[in-house]
Amino acid sequence: MKEIERKYLLNRSILEFLDKTSTTHKKITQFYIKATANKSLRFRKYGSQYYKCIKHGTGGVREEIEEEVSRKVYKKSLKKRIGRSIKKIRYLFKLDSYEYSVDVYKKPFVDLYVMEVEFESIAEYENFVLPSTLKTYVEKEVTEDEAYKNKNLALFGLPYKESEAKENGSVDALMHVFERLLYDIYLYREKMLKDGDDEDLHQFRIACRRSVVLMGEFTLLYEGERLLEHRTGLKNLINISNTKRDMDVLKSELSNIDGETYYQDALDVLKEYVENILQIEHDSIIDYFKSEACTNVLMAWKNYITDANRTNISIYGRYPIDSLSKYVIFQRFLKIKKRIKVLDPKHDASETLHKLRIEYKKMRYLLETFGYLYEKKEIKKLLKEMKKLQNVLGLFHDSHQQKMIFESLLEIEENERVRSFIKEILLSGLKAYQEKEIFKIQQLLNRFLKKEEAYRKIFT
Repeated sequence: MKEIERKYLLNRSILEFLDKTSTTHKKITQFYIKATANKSLRFRKYGSQYYKCIKHGTGGVREEIEEEVSRKVYKKSLKKRIGRSIKKIRYLFKLDSYEYSVDVYKKPFVDLYVMEVEFESIAEYENFVLPSTLKTYVEKEVTEDEAYKNKNLALFGLPYKESEAKENGSVDALMHVFERLLYDIYLYREKMLKDGDDEDLHQFRIACRRSVVLMGEFTLLYEGERLLEHRTGLKNLINISNTKRDMDVLKSELSNIDGETYYQDALDVLKEYVENILQIEHDSIIDYFKSEACTNVLMAWKNYITDANRTNISIYGRYPIDSLSKYVIFQRFLKIKKRIKVLDPKHDASETLHKLRIEYKKMRYLLETFGYLYEKKEIKKLLKEMKKLQNVLGLFHDSHQQKMIFESLLEIEENERVRSFIKEILLSGLKAYQEKEIFKIQQLLNRFLKKEEAYRKIFT
């Protein structure tokens, strides 16, 4: 059914009105187990009764499905809570044929008073005029202000006032992070143009990847698409060096094969092939770093993050970065959890594990970037486990990339000795490694899932 209502932020003097007015009241405790921009799943204790409620939509007109549940269901669902529980006392009174509710919030929302009035139709909602009796208690109408929806209060707390948000909100804090990363991008690009080494390119890639990850994870801050345009530009900077990175790993693996082997001649042919590709890729990367296209991508991104007059910021920009980053980190954990549960080691899991590796990398970057906001000891422990898992998944991904390179070589290579070396030694070795490694990976992933309570404790 449709929930049609208007919502008003009140001043403290409403308490005097409630004292003088004939009202009924009940205590409310509520929490959420799911909350996105357009959907929420809430459990509420209202007096001695318990309810589950699903809401879709934003603003004053939303779809609502509510049903009464048992105390047992309520208590069990509490374990899945995200954010804080909200406690308040709801006062009900009638005025001019409408029933109003006033919520007086408890800690940590002391001095928060919100009034709601519900309507039977959208026409009634649109034509409603607030009685003059109540106007004196109203600070402002917040029907369309999602920051004052209970789900967002539960997740992020009270928002900054719009006049304070620019200086204290999440956007400014995030832009400072982007500025530091952009400094590194320029630094290592310059080093590469002055005969830099592989480590310089590696650091360039890391700075770009961190930027791309943070842009993606914090898209909820932006209502427009401009941020995603810059994200695409930086992703292209990473992609131009992907082949070189894969060939560097392959070169290292080939160098680890014992010197005098039966296939030494074939090994030498492959090493020469890799060296040639590396030189071509290196020249291509340097050419791009010198190009106007590269300069334009970086300059456009610099102009964006230093622009003090952004206008496409969502309501989430009115929250402090610690509240917002907690939400983003825990959402990333839930996505990892979901992907782990569809993993089937009996089938080719390369694609799923590759996606998992990317998910873990995102989580790691989030923890490294915002870990200072939380308990150092706890974050350090989580990061240690995260790096171990990411390294294992990274090695598996490298083996998959090498497998694809060798299979593509088989399609063009005419030297039978090289073909035999690839099939009998290299590909068979990779197959044996992957079959053994997949079960080890699943054990580590299952161990990670057991950390859900720790992530809930820190980030919700």
